[in-house]
Amino acid sequence: MLLSEYQSENNRSQKLKIGNVEYVLDAYNANPSSMEAALKAFSENKSNSKTVILGDMLELGIYSKEEHENILKLCLEYKFNNIFTIGNHFNTTSIKAKEIIKFERIEVFKKYLKKQNILFDFVLIKGSRALKLEDLIPFLKSK
Repeated sequence: MLLSEYQSENNRSQKLKIGNVEYVLDAYNANPSSMEAALKAFSENKSNSKTVILGDMLELGIYSKEEHENILKLCLEYKFNNIFTIGNHFNTTSIKAKEIIKFERIEVFKKYLKKQNILFDFVLIKGSRALKLEDLIPFLKSK
């Protein structure tokens, strides 16, 4: 097998196609540098409509709020169409914009998606392992 043919299946930059929507699931680990790298790579895709679903980065200590705010600023710089965040750390940031919608828990986010008619094109799902963001996949498959 060539490296270019490798497809991850362990929540690490796993590429999924559900209907006409392409997803990158990276729910194995999240820290500021891995989040920045994933967002940069995602921003380089030619899709016209990019959505990010970001879960908290855990174990950042006193730098948590600052690092979560830096990630939101980066998302705004990349001009992502929709920026959804899940978790207390993102929820307490002071960054606000029409593209950003914050959710404290994944269950609340799922309920929101059921009520909204959001058309996705290309989606990055990235967050710390403890948030279990891969639990969104069966929900998204059923939409």
